[in-house]
Amino acid sequence: VVGVAQDITKEEALRLEQNQIATELTQLIATANAPIFGTDIYGNINEWNNKTEELTGFKKEDVLGKKLVPNYVGKDYQKEVETVLNNALNNKETANYTLPLAKKDGSQIILLINASTRRNTLGDVIGVVGVAQDITKEEALRLEQNQIATELTQLIATANAPIFGT
Repeated sequence: VVGVAQDITKEEALRLEQNQIATELTQLIATANAPIFGTDIYGNINEWNNKTEELTGFKKEDVLGKKLVPNYVGKDYQKEVETVLNNALNNKETANYTLPLAKKDGSQIILLINASTRRNTLGDVIGVVGVAQDITKEEALRLEQNQIATELTQLIATANAPIFGT
């Protein structure tokens, strides 16, 4: 028997370090305190972190592989969201886009999202990743303020007494 060996201690240490970094980054995405979700180039969900689960009520295992837009975006917004996703697939990233996303209970949350192109290690486009912020409460407050302003404007316009300002 003849044996030929090569010392790969350094290469093995590097491989282990790379695996550790990959595991840490995966964990970072999963446990981030911001909704993070992604789609492949066909619009199928391939990332859905813990915060997205918490906010929507949909478990990751239940959404993976399903189309994002027809299943989780209201009909009034689907065309616009498709455009944002297609733009990201073509290197036109969108920042601070308001995205209404369905919740399991039938209601929706409002997310302020940054849609970015997702690439593999070779640089090929493989999908879109969205990092978001839940602005549901802020959006409800803004709508309420707009309604109050409209009502006050209407009250002034239809008052039974002269109102003027200087």
